[in-house]
Amino acid sequence: MVRVVPIGRERRYQVDEAQLARAVSQLASVGSAWDARLRRIGQLAEAIQRSRHQPTPTEHGSD
Repeated sequence: MVRVVPIGRERRYQVDEAQLARAVSQLASVGSAWDARLRRIGQLAEAIQRSRHQPTPTEHGSD
């Protein structure tokens, strides 16, 4: 992602913008995938929690 340009005893570093853009794009894609996974995990956790708090038929008095 970086190019080195030697100038005498110095070295100048330049960002390769195309490679940086590709890296940013890939990281954004990975981030989106993880966001979707974490949303799904949250939904599953909420569904489990709701199912644990629902009264059973015997608690309703429907014996």
